[in-house]
Amino acid sequence: MTTVQEFVGNLGSPLPLYFLLGEPFQREEALRYLLDFLLPEARDLNLDLFWGDELDISAFASSLRSLPLGPGRRVLLVRSCEWIGRDAWRRLSPVLRDIPNHVSVVFSGEKLDRKLVPEEVLKEALWAEFGPLRGRKLVRWLIERAKELGKELSQEAAELLTVYLGEDLTALAGELEKLSSYLGRRRRIEAKDVQEVTGAWAVRTFQLTDAVGGKDLARAASSLRSVLESGQPVNFVLAILRKHWETLARLKVKIKEGGSKSKLAADLGVHPYFLDGYIDQVEVRSDDEIALGMDAIVEAEHKVRSGRDPEAVLNVLVWKLCRSRKWRGS
Repeated sequence: MTTVQEFVGNLGSPLPLYFLLGEPFQREEALRYLLDFLLPEARDLNLDLFWGDELDISAFASSLRSLPLGPGRRVLLVRSCEWIGRDAWRRLSPVLRDIPNHVSVVFSGEKLDRKLVPEEVLKEALWAEFGPLRGRKLVRWLIERAKELGKELSQEAAELLTVYLGEDLTALAGELEKLSSYLGRRRRIEAKDVQEVTGAWAVRTFQLTDAVGGKDLARAASSLRSVLESGQPVNFVLAILRKHWETLARLKVKIKEGGSKSKLAADLGVHPYFLDGYIDQVEVRSDDEIALGMDAIVEAEHKVRSGRDPEAVLNVLVWKLCRSRKWRGS
């Protein structure tokens, strides 16, 4: 595992191939640094975006052979690379063996089996995996992040943020920015500030995930309206639901493996106080329901990216997640 700072320190000269994997917030931050490094100018003209779940190898290869517009490089960014199938990788591998000198290809996603990528291709690549931040590392990250905003975050305030928002770095970073604005010129962020600014929002999102996890459709629909009316972006709500569902999926596996509740909480990055609620939600769902729910979340993300009405997509998703049997249609 690496950190964003270590990744940036290893950039050196431009390479033909980069793999950014793991925890989403750190991965996106590293990607921003990388794109600034590779495309300091004319980014809109020389950056081609592809998605792993709908990757057209012919279009990708054609883009790879295109020359940059103006001086500099051309960059092909493939997001959600975990959804590239084995057959697609077999067809993609010969293309990656012959990347032109003026091109860099960036694969970004949650995970990737290194065995799918030929060894000779990996020799020319920078591979970076970002792990979750937990416990003291997470608290230190929050304190350092606050310093970047010109604020001093107390230890108690940092710990309270993790109680409210868990290990979601995107949510935590966003709350730090809200707290910074709330304080104005005051420099130190205390626990009481977190209670005033973060508490109400955290309660609304908790009510949403708790209702969805508990199959309470009426309460889930009401909570979704409340969250959206509070001004939270649709993509952020999707991320919250995805994170919650991934936690349920991991918990389902961990329970079968056995172990104490304290170990379960630590492995999942869940505050021990909330663990019983997660267990209750898992116990009323089969393995198939968990898998169907994850498929529904992925489908919803794809529909939002494709320009479908985001609130309508979210309402259908919440309905699907609250259902206790396989659904038909969309």
